[in-house]
Amino acid sequence: MMSATHQTLPRHPFLLLDSDRQIALNQVLVRIGRSREMDVVIDDRRVSRSHVEFRWQSDTLRYLCVDQNSTGGTKINGYPILQCPLEAGDVISLGGYEIIYGEEFALPIEPDDVWKGPTEGVMNDKL
Repeated sequence: MMSATHQTLPRHPFLLLDSDRQIALNQVLVRIGRSREMDVVIDDRRVSRSHVEFRWQSDTLRYLCVDQNSTGGTKINGYPILQCPLEAGDVISLGGYEIIYGEEFALPIEPDDVWKGPTEGVMNDKL
């Protein structure tokens, strides 16, 4: 049985930090900030000790980004927020420190989606 804080989340959400650090998100509550007690620690003075929380919303299958009364504020795609659902590709600014939220998910390939080459009877007009 899975614990209340760890479960398999659809979409395989992750964060990109510093353009080369990828962190998989696999908890229903992810705390982000400068404090060593956070789930994701960002060692940057622009980030508050407890800056934001990502709360998994099982009804929408998305994380909700919730600012924790941070000093520098939180923006998503340039817009200030108190809370906002996240979508793949969102740029989250924590007091000016930017991270990117992403998702990976495998889509099943249907037999009709596989290219089988040109259809019979179609002529190539470039001979």
